[in-house]
Amino acid sequence: YALSINGEFIEANDRYLKMAGLSFNELKGKKLDDLMTEEQAKEMDMQNFIPNLLSGHIFRKNIHYIINNESHWFYETFTPFYDQAGKFSKIFCIVTDFTKMKLTEIQQEALVLKLQEEVKKLRQRMI
Repeated sequence: YALSINGEFIEANDRYLKMAGLSFNELKGKKLDDLMTEEQAKEMDMQNFIPNLLSGHIFRKNIHYIINNESHWFYETFTPFYDQAGKFSKIFCIVTDFTKMKLTEIQQEALVLKLQEEVKKLRQRMI
């Protein structure tokens, strides 16, 4: 996808739209942080995000979005693009969806906690 200088979605390919479970009409006019959790938006420091990109920095981050009440985890690389005259054109983003992997990790962490509790109970019975 691509963002304007204001951080609004201006382009999105079919693959991204499918990953996000959205149509472009649903994205159009929205800003990137509209899809983020409040915590994620604060962590990304959205006020400085665009100025940092415009100063030529490439930004990479694991980002947690809530889209249509569903969690999505994307690894994203943001790159500023300039036209032939050297004027800012857009922010281009390459996205890797690692939602399934993150959900598996969350399930495994919950299982580990449950097993730790069971071990604790068994040890108490042995005393």
